[in-house]
Amino acid sequence: YSQTVNTVISAFQVTNQGLGAGLEGSSSNEFGIGINANATGGFGWGLNAFTNRPGATSVRSVADSGIVFHGENIYPGNTNTLMYLLNRGMGKTLHLQLSNTSNTSPNLQIAGNNLGEQVKIFQTNAANSSAAVSIDNSGTGIGVYSVANNGTGVSGNSTGGTGVLGTSSTGYGVKGESNSATGFGGVRGDNTGASGTGVIGESNSATGFGGVRGDNTGSSGSGVIGVSNAVNTQGVYGSSTNGIGVRAASTNGLALETVGNVK
Repeated sequence: YSQTVNTVISAFQVTNQGLGAGLEGSSSNEFGIGINANATGGFGWGLNAFTNRPGATSVRSVADSGIVFHGENIYPGNTNTLMYLLNRGMGKTLHLQLSNTSNTSPNLQIAGNNLGEQVKIFQTNAANSSAAVSIDNSGTGIGVYSVANNGTGVSGNSTGGTGVLGTSSTGYGVKGESNSATGFGGVRGDNTGASGTGVIGESNSATGFGGVRGDNTGSSGSGVIGVSNAVNTQGVYGSSTNGIGVRAASTNGLALETVGNVK
């Protein structure tokens, strides 16, 4: 059947009140297409699916051994968003879950050959007090692991709060390692404001783990660098009510070395 019509209502409509499909298309060819939907007019919809009942699903895609969903932009000059999700309800906007406990693949992989950020998150509600990114790892792995070949592994910038905050009950709050031979540190916190802290690390461990730990295994550089460019601020500040504010220990080297005055 092939026909061209001009109508503001559906050209073809089937209502099925049973449990079967209202419309079904299948293809047994190796590269065949079951149902093809396209829109050649401006601002058209190739496929429109709508539900208005609780628990209903607008689009359901199931694959036994193939790809569940494949989306591709074939025009390099297209500036539109490839996938746009708008949630006006109270639930999650996107939920990803791997249920196979033997699977070692990433739950989400993002690869880009572009010049911009790979992931950018905006929290526009000024009344929000929750974290923009929250990670809960029930295993023994690292909560956040970042590798930069030529840049900075993790960078935190804040104008009124905390740039990077790491909290741990049994491990490291924040751990930075540097193999640099040009003076770069494992962790660097800069505070250029009138108050605040470059790096805050909290640890509730009873086994000797620190809130902030910086390891330098290279031939040069520092495990932790604290820089302060503002008046009456500190590059590194240690405070304690009943314990030790700052403790320096060394096996073969210097526990503490200063260049300049000590107060």
